[in-house]
Amino acid sequence: MVIIEPELEQAIITTLENTPNIAELIRQAKEIAPNRYQTTFMETTYTITATQTTIKNVVYNDKLDNHVEILFGDQSINLFLDDALFVPEVPVGYDYIRQ
Repeated sequence: MVIIEPELEQAIITTLENTPNIAELIRQAKEIAPNRYQTTFMETTYTITATQTTIKNVVYNDKLDNHVEILFGDQSINLFLDDALFVPEVPVGYDYIRQ
């Protein structure tokens, strides 16, 4: 997986075993308030806001104590996605970080 960090001008390359699967996080999460869920993966606590049909966001603090919020919008279900959509475009001059 490649994560593009525009503010740091970095492309972080990591394997999926170090990255949580959002669908699995949701399955394991416990409801802590209406439409709000929480779970832990590899010592990181994730808070998920979701309804029966959509995910609004996933919030957590990373290992460097950075606040991370992943927002979900314009969601569709069961669409065909071309493999070309998953090829990262790393801007020229970005540093590559391998984790």
